[in-house]
Amino acid sequence: MRSKLSHTPTEQLGSTDQVHPIIAKGTMADLLGWHQAASLALFPTRLTRLALTLVAVVILMSSPKIATADSLDEKSYQTLSSWLDAVLERAPIKIRPQRVVPLADDKILSVFPDDRFYAVSFATWPIAPRLPSELSHQMVARVAHGESVQPIRDKGALIEFLTQALAGVRGEDRVRAIALASLRLAEAVAKGGSHTFDNPDVSVARQEGRIVATARASAEEPGRGEVTIQMQFGLDGTILPDGVNIEDRTSRGLPSRS
Repeated sequence: MRSKLSHTPTEQLGSTDQVHPIIAKGTMADLLGWHQAASLALFPTRLTRLALTLVAVVILMSSPKIATADSLDEKSYQTLSSWLDAVLERAPIKIRPQRVVPLADDKILSVFPDDRFYAVSFATWPIAPRLPSELSHQMVARVAHGESVQPIRDKGALIEFLTQALAGVRGEDRVRAIALASLRLAEAVAKGGSHTFDNPDVSVARQEGRIVATARASAEEPGRGEVTIQMQFGLDGTILPDGVNIEDRTSRGLPSRS
């Protein structure tokens, strides 16, 4: 499963003083006929709206979770925002992230249920700004239990985190899920920038007393290249020494003219 995050432009509604097309073209008799038909349709329309409103109220009363956001998501985002504000106060120039995007992939949430991860990126054109040591221009921020922030600045830091965080892995399905989750995190620190990646290719195999999982995905335009992660587990479910390798072949592409 992949995670695509994009912004859809908000559609602009027309001005309220625009003339209805039926009124603009028709005669007074047409106008009266249209008005009479609209009046006849008004009563059942009001009944329908009332019924839908009552149904919505019943649903909200019977299912409180629908009306409230995930408290861990909200707390994690607030923690990250406060942390970024404090770190960026020490920046040599005034700067804000270009994007802060939650990595809400299902595999990430299943492997790390108590953590929330965010892709944080800073503009690098025309000149990449100097950042405090905790940050990089393309990074991941991990918020543990909604309380503390761990910056993952590059693929080296990600490998260190994965090696320490993953243990006691059982079953090929679990290994596959971990490989997919780790790939999504690797995509977020790729040097090619914050682009969308296509559906990943994942394989799991047993090799000489090891379980080897390999996952790769290609960057979609305007990005280029691919990210590959290979993870090797012992039969006891622990990651072997030097058992995580990330290969980043991405590069920044030119913006599309379409």
